[in-house]
Amino acid sequence: MEGIGAMSKSVFLCILCCVASVIAAPASAGVVDALPAGSPWRVYLVCAQQDRHRKAPVQYTTPPPADWPAADFDDSGWGRYGADLEQTLGGYGFDQAGNTAMLALRTRFGIADPAAARDLTLALEYRGGVVVYVNGIEVARQHLPAGPLTAASAAEDYPPEAFVDPAGAALARADRPAEEHRDRYEKRIRKLTVTLPASALRRGPNTLAIALHATSLAKVPIGNRNEWSTAGLCSVSLTSKSGTGVIAYADALKQITVSNATPMDTIAVNPRHRQAGFLWWGITITPVAITRGNPFDPLRPIRMVGPRGGTCSGQVVVSGPSAISGLKASLGPLRHIQGTATLPAQAVQVRYATQEKDEFFCNALRPRPADGAAVQPVWVLADVPRDQPPGWYTGTLTISVAGRTTPVPVQLLVAGWTLLDPRDNATLVSMYQSPDTLAEYYTLPYWSDGHFAMIEKSMRTMAAMGNDVLLVPVVIDNYLGHKHGLVRWVRKGNGYEPEFSAFEKYLDLQTKVWGKPKVVTLSVWKHDFGTRTWFRGMKSDVIKPCMVTELDPRTGEMRPMQAPHFGEPGSEAFWKAMTDGVRRILKQRGIDDRFLLWGEAFDSRPLEQHRAFLAKIEPTMRWQIYSHFDGGEPAPKDGKFIAHGGFEVGFRINPGGGALPEFAPENRKPDPNREYLVAAVQRCEIHHTSSPLSYRAVMRTSGSIARIGLDFWPIGTDSRGRPRSLYGCPPNEGWLWRGHVPYLTVAGGDGAILTTRGQMLLESLQESELFIALVRAKAKASPEMVKRIDGCLAARRNAMAVGKALSQATISLDWLGMSADEYALAAQIAGEAHDGDWRTPPGGGNQ
Repeated sequence: MEGIGAMSKSVFLCILCCVASVIAAPASAGVVDALPAGSPWRVYLVCAQQDRHRKAPVQYTTPPPADWPAADFDDSGWGRYGADLEQTLGGYGFDQAGNTAMLALRTRFGIADPAAARDLTLALEYRGGVVVYVNGIEVARQHLPAGPLTAASAAEDYPPEAFVDPAGAALARADRPAEEHRDRYEKRIRKLTVTLPASALRRGPNTLAIALHATSLAKVPIGNRNEWSTAGLCSVSLTSKSGTGVIAYADALKQITVSNATPMDTIAVNPRHRQAGFLWWGITITPVAITRGNPFDPLRPIRMVGPRGGTCSGQVVVSGPSAISGLKASLGPLRHIQGTATLPAQAVQVRYATQEKDEFFCNALRPRPADGAAVQPVWVLADVPRDQPPGWYTGTLTISVAGRTTPVPVQLLVAGWTLLDPRDNATLVSMYQSPDTLAEYYTLPYWSDGHFAMIEKSMRTMAAMGNDVLLVPVVIDNYLGHKHGLVRWVRKGNGYEPEFSAFEKYLDLQTKVWGKPKVVTLSVWKHDFGTRTWFRGMKSDVIKPCMVTELDPRTGEMRPMQAPHFGEPGSEAFWKAMTDGVRRILKQRGIDDRFLLWGEAFDSRPLEQHRAFLAKIEPTMRWQIYSHFDGGEPAPKDGKFIAHGGFEVGFRINPGGGALPEFAPENRKPDPNREYLVAAVQRCEIHHTSSPLSYRAVMRTSGSIARIGLDFWPIGTDSRGRPRSLYGCPPNEGWLWRGHVPYLTVAGGDGAILTTRGQMLLESLQESELFIALVRAKAKASPEMVKRIDGCLAARRNAMAVGKALSQATISLDWLGMSADEYALAAQIAGEAHDGDWRTPPGGGNQ
C-alpha cells in the first residue's frame, strides 16, 4: 500500500479498518469530515521586512526546502499548532506577524479509495495569496501570479479601502472592530473552494500543503505596516458530502496511536484556553496544547542531540479515544552505529509527562504513567558522559499497550563538544529554593534530617543548572514566604545572640552538592519596613515590625520574635553579631565574602535611615537590587555602581539585559573592570504557564537568568480559591511577582521531580554555554571561521524572531538541527573529534 510503510502498526491497522468500513458503506453515508477543526498542522514562517519604498518584502529568514509540499517530506522539525491555529493566524491580521512573507502549512488526511473520492472539497478563508498542494501536486492557486514562486513572491494587492476609512484615515488597530467599518475589514478575507482531483490522491495517508503569501502594503496610506499581517489562514475545512472513498478523521482516532512530538511541543490531556501573560509589553503566550497527533502521520524516530557532559531529551505521545491502561515503555541499549560504544544504562531514563491539577499541559516527568489518562507523552532523557565517543547512537523504545507493541527507533547524536562542569559555567544563574515549601508539603520539622534530605534533592537539580546564588532568609514573612530563618536567635541573659547551625548545615549541603556560591544574599529587608519610590516603585512611610526566628535550644521549638528595627536602641549589636557570624562562617569555608550582600531592594527602595544604618554596621557590604534602573540612575564609575538612593550594588538584576559583555550592543559595552555582577530576569519570555519551548529558547540572548523559583509548589489557595505558592507573597508592588517562575519541579514521593519546563531550561542553559563559547571564539578565529560562526548565530536569531512572530507558542524552524550545527562547529573550534551529521541520520531518518 503506497504511503503506509513508515507508519506505526497501530495507525496501519486503524486505517485498514477504516478502509473496509468506507468501502462497505452505501453511497448515502453522509458528509465525512476528513480534517476537522483543531487537527494538528505543521507551520513554517518566512519573515521579511516591509516598507513603503519597496514593492516586495525583503526576506531575511530561510525559506523551506523546495520540496516542502511533497508527501514524504519530513516536517517533524516544524512548529505544530492545533486548536489555536486559526486564532494565531486568522482574523484581520492585527497584532500578528506584520513581517510575514510566507506561511507554509502541512497536514495529512486519509483516503480509502481515490477513484471513489470525487467530491472531497477544500474550503479556505485566508489573507494574501494561496497555493494548495496535494501530495506535492499543485491543485489550486489564487491571488498569486502564474509560474514559479519564491518565498518573497507577493500576492495581489488589496484595495486601499481594506485598510482605510472613507476619509482616508487608517482603520482602527483591532482584530474585532466595531460594526461601522466591518465591511472594509472583511475585504482582507479571501476565499477559495476547490474539489481535490482524484488523480492527486492516493490510498492511505495523503499530504495537504498550503502556501500563503503576503501582500505588499507599500501603496496603502497607513503608518506602521508591521502591525498588520497580510498572510494568514482564517478557516479551513476538508469534507466530502457523499462520504465515499474518504476516511473520516474521527474514525482514524478510534484506535490507540503513537505519534511523534519534539520535546518543545505542548501536549495536554485536557487543553485549556490560550493564556496571554499579564505583562502588556511582552508576548508571554501559553498555546493551546495538542492532545492527539495526526493519525495519518508516519511514526518517525525519536531524534536527540546533546554535548558530552550535557543532557538531551525526546518524546512520543501515546493516545486513545478513552483512558489508557497498562501502558509500559522500555528502552533498549543505545549503541554507537559503528559498534564502538554504548551509552551507560544509568545515563538513560524513560519518564512519563503527566498533567497535574491546575496545570496547562503534561509537565511533570514522573517514573510511572498517569492513571486513567487518554493522552500520555513518553519521554526519553539521556545524560551524556564527558568521555562518551561522539557520533550516532541508536536503540529502540518499545511501547506496549492494549495488547499491542510498537517499536519506536531512537537516534541520539552525541556531539564532539564537551560542556563544562555546571559550577564552571559562564552563564550566571540565580535560582531560589524554598525550604518552607518542602517542610510544609511533606509535613517535616524545619531543619530536621528529613527536611535536609528533601532540600538536597532540590539542590541537585539546581546544581545541574549551575546555580550561583545562595539566598539566606533572615527576616520572615517576606515575599518568598519564609516562615523560619536560616539564622535564628537564642536568648542569652537579657538579650539574644545569633545561632547558625541551620545556616551552616544548609551552606555545607550546597557546597557539597554544587560548590561554593558566587553570591550570598542575606534577606533582611522587605517592603513592610517602609519604602522610597523609584521608577514604578511605591512610597510608604509605614514601618511594620521586623520579625525573625527565635530558637529554644532545649526543646528545638521555633517561634517568631520581634527584632530591634534598624536604628532602634540595641539594633547595632543585634545585627552586627549576625553579619560577623556569617562572615566568619564563609571565611572558614573559603567563600569570598566580598559578595556577601544585603537583600533585597527593588523599584521600591529602603528608607534612607535604614540604608544608612546598614552601611554604618557594614561599610563594605553592598546590595542585591532587582529594579528597572531606567533613567536617572548614576552611571557606573571606576567599576562600581551606586544606585539611586545611595545603594552600592553588588548584584544588579534587570528585567532584561545580559550579564556578559558579549551580549551587549557595541555602543553599550559594560566596563570590563566592573566589580559587581549583573543578571537578567526574563519575565516577558517565561512565566509559570509558559510552554516548554519558551523555556528552551529563553537563554539564547542573555547569558544570565535570575529569580527563578525551583520548588515553590502551590501549597494553599488564595481568597478566590486559586492555587497559591509562597513565591509572590504580595509586597507593596504585588503585581511585579505574577510574571515570575515559582517552580521547575513538582512534588514526588521523596522530593522534587523535574518537569518538562525544567528539562527545557536545563537544555537551554547548556545552549547558552555553547553560544558563549562561539561568541568568545571569534576573537581568535580566522576570517573564514568568523563567517561560519556568524552564520550559525544569525540562523538562531532568525529562529527567535520567528518564535516571537508566531506568538511565542512555536518556533517553526528546526531548533534541534540548529543546535546540532552549533555543537559541531564548537567541537571543530575546540579541536575535539566530532562524528555524525544531523541531516544524515542512521537509516535516512524514516524508519
